[in-house]
Amino acid sequence: MNWRLSTAVFITITLILTSGNFVSARTQLDSLENFLELNHSGEDGFRDSPGQPISVSSTADALEISNILGIDVNNTIDILYFYQKSQNPDGGFGENPDAPSNLNTTMEAVRGLKYLPVNSSQLHNWKIFDYVNETASELLYENVSKTSGYVQGLKSLDAKLMDIWIRYITSSYSLGFFPNLESDAMIQALLDLQLSNGSYSNFRVAANAVVLLDLLGQSPNDPDLATKFLLAHITSKGSFSFTGQGDNSLEATYLGIRALNALDSIWKLDEKDDVTKFVLSLQKSNSGFGRTTSSSPTVHDSWLAVLTLSYLNELDELEAPDVLQTVGFVDYPWIAGLIPLILFIRRRKS
Repeated sequence: MNWRLSTAVFITITLILTSGNFVSARTQLDSLENFLELNHSGEDGFRDSPGQPISVSSTADALEISNILGIDVNNTIDILYFYQKSQNPDGGFGENPDAPSNLNTTMEAVRGLKYLPVNSSQLHNWKIFDYVNETASELLYENVSKTSGYVQGLKSLDAKLMDIWIRYITSSYSLGFFPNLESDAMIQALLDLQLSNGSYSNFRVAANAVVLLDLLGQSPNDPDLATKFLLAHITSKGSFSFTGQGDNSLEATYLGIRALNALDSIWKLDEKDDVTKFVLSLQKSNSGFGRTTSSSPTVHDSWLAVLTLSYLNELDELEAPDVLQTVGFVDYPWIAGLIPLILFIRRRKS
């Protein structure tokens, strides 16, 4: 190869490697890590998506994702300070330092605090449990009339209340306390939600009921029929559907897989590969996961996706190359780098 051809080849390679659209092969895990950093950079917490304010809940989601995937989180002391600023005098948390206390946000704060440099004895001094216990009890219990007068009894369970119960119990344990719980009455109420034919009134009730029973060390009356009811809500695209009519939903898929995990029935999922592919298809190039293939990525949806893959024992799939991210290498932008070589060869032939 003469010096002119060598020079042309050198220029071509240099242009390709320095092309603004060329990115070396990265994994989907790298892309997710970049997305988390994008929503954390320069802040003392995480936001749900670019342009949104930082919040306690989004920070909890990001911290749990990072813990599951082994991603290092910078400035954890600053994040801890953000949590401290977001706690109100009543012991509860708002989504930011200016927001009033909210039970849901407080339970999210407890979830996030597990991954920050604060131990259980220090958490005890934060006096979070008193707020959680009092506020949750007001939502979950009601006064019931008896011949001897009014006594406290469980409110009738629906999907929303069961979700609160799940997070209330897990938050209480995280804080080192036992929740205010009439376990026998709760277990019986949950068992009664399964109908005589083994089904439930709807998918969300079934998915929450089996998880709550599992937290209480129990199983449905008929675990096999409960599993079949959940599996009946898988669509042809590998997702779970709230209605069973083909509405592909990341949230329903997360709830379904979480419930199957509680039933120790993941192995009965013949469509495991299809479910994994569905979840992975929701990740955007060089970014996080969205609720659908067309929606923008958010930290919360990424949290749902990562937990689902974790239950499926498919986190290794995130080590696959983010092929969409390298499109600049296999598409038109790098062709410009070949122009000097093409012109040189044509000149020699002429």
